[in-house]
Amino acid sequence: MKSTLHISVMLPLTLFTISSSISTEFETSGDQMFRTYFERETAEIADQCLADIQTLDDWNKNKDKYRSQLYEMLSLEPLPPPRLRFRQPLLDG
Repeated sequence: MKSTLHISVMLPLTLFTISSSISTEFETSGDQMFRTYFERETAEIADQCLADIQTLDDWNKNKDKYRSQLYEMLSLEPLPPPRLRFRQPLLDG
């Protein structure tokens, strides 16, 4: 039983490792094009990140806007009602 469990865990991990190494070995021109595009877009976004924030006052002026954007990205906009946000744990014991 123990050896069957060991094989059932190790076999998928081994196959995953082999398949991931093979997929990086055979790269098409389309894959290269996508990688170049995403590297360029990521660098552009990273360069623009918080570029307009220079001082604490700048941050305090914009933090509500950034918080709202974060909540929207996390699908928390609009926030759930308070009774659903702060649930107390139930301890059975």
